Amino acid sequence: MQRTLRRVIGSVQLEFQRRRAEKRFPFLREDGERMRPIETAMRPCHASYVSDVSAPGMAVSLPTALLLRRLCEDLRPRRVLDLGSGFSSFVLRSYAASQRDVTAWSVDDDDAWLQRTRDFLLGHGLATEHLVDWEEFQSADPGPFDLVFHDLGGMELRMQAFDRALELGARGVVLLDDMHKPHYSKYVAERLQTQPCCRLDLEFCTRDELGRFCVLLTDFGDPAD
Repeated sequence: MQRTLRRVIGSVQLEFQRRRAEKRFPFLREDGERMRPIETAMRPCHASYVSDVSAPGMAVSLPTALLLRRLCEDLRPRRVLDLGSGFSSFVLRSYAASQRDVTAWSVDDDDAWLQRTRDFLLGHGLATEHLVDWEEFQSADPGPFDLVFHDLGGMELRMQAFDRALELGARGVVLLDDMHKPHYSKYVAERLQTQPCCRLDLEFCTRDELGRFCVLLTDFGDPAD
């Protein structure tokens, strides 16, 4: 009985999340037909990445990767930032390669992962400019970004860098991954108490087989509706 009740409550919550997200970003309501060619091209690249470069549990999930590209296609950001290099760098730089005057940055705290990302990007004919380590990035003045994907390092560093990620993405959107982790979810909720914005829970479209899902932050400076 309790298990059934939890499933019902969970379904209601997911439906509420979906409607709220689609109200703010109507393109999420589409059936995805427009994204089908991109998904078809991305799927084997993701399979190759989780086979040859990173374990599936470490790499960004395919649902999140597709959402990230969908945000790019519909919001048309001119400056995109990947805090935590990997397959997400491939997604953002594939988008940049399909546009004119789009700048992509990829940042990591691990030099070995930066090199793996560089090799993967080069293997797919993508640019590797602005592929930098976290310390170098902090001392630089990269300016604001229209889209930030915050997936940097271990969870301790990710929380330490949280305010900076929001600052960099305050004129656009910030996508947070791994929101299934209770301590990180709690930390984010606490930090957002002093950072007015619109929070959209995207579990309905990004939850993967490991339980991972994303939260999207936007409309900074405005109270969440």
